[in-house]
Amino acid sequence: MYSEYSTVNSEHFDFKILFFGREQTKANYAFSGNNTRDQYVLHLVLKGSGVFTSAGKKFTKLKAGDLFLLPRSVPCFYQADATDPWEYLWIGFSSTNFENILVNSKLYPDFYLKNIENSKFSQELLAFYDRLHQMPTLPEQLQLQSDFLALLSTFLKEYPANKAVSQSTASRTFVQAKECLEKTYTTGINISAICAQLHLSRSHLYTLFKRYLSQTPQQYLTDLRITHAKKLLIETTDPIDSISSQVGYKDAFTFSKAFKRKTAYSPLAYRKSYHK
Repeated sequence: MYSEYSTVNSEHFDFKILFFGREQTKANYAFSGNNTRDQYVLHLVLKGSGVFTSAGKKFTKLKAGDLFLLPRSVPCFYQADATDPWEYLWIGFSSTNFENILVNSKLYPDFYLKNIENSKFSQELLAFYDRLHQMPTLPEQLQLQSDFLALLSTFLKEYPANKAVSQSTASRTFVQAKECLEKTYTTGINISAICAQLHLSRSHLYTLFKRYLSQTPQQYLTDLRITHAKKLLIETTDPIDSISSQVGYKDAFTFSKAFKRKTAYSPLAYRKSYHK
């Protein structure tokens, strides 16, 4: 007589495809909506070029065959080239634990990959995008969910992180702290409050951010606020004191000092440089 019982140590992943599309943009086109999102949006550049940045990082030029991700709750900015504006497709999806996949891939922490046009993942992504145009029956909807998981599996196999981030307590704590900053930076929250909320010492939080982002928690918090402020300065006529409040500073003086320290411009000078 033979009997067997085993448990499977696997993580549950939930995904829901929310929207998809394709666009040939105009010269200098920049998305004018909210630059932080409640979902993830994956973009594959098909033609042309443009620039992309996220959370205070340097702008990088992307072209046909490159991939970029708009992560949940992370400020991003992207703009088409003036002479060769890009065409791209996008797929938007929600997930409660995609971050665990993201931190184990080369998409993290810059949120873009270059020269993937000849990859298996790129071919599967194009095929998956085509299947999204069909009106699926219930079995086909289940198949789409399965296909999306298979697509992510291909992605992780082709583009694993240079140093695999183990799903340890440390990495999970870091992800939790990072997401907390991304969701609350506009409220004026500070690092001490984050530590208290997550029951962490400042030194432990500092070690985690230096390990995974090569930044201190305060540097990352400042980057989030300054990136958001740049967008508001360019795209709105809101006064400086209003913008300082919207991105989480207690007053315009503190905001202006931080902005100039980061960009070498005062907020007003930065705005004028874009509206000559």
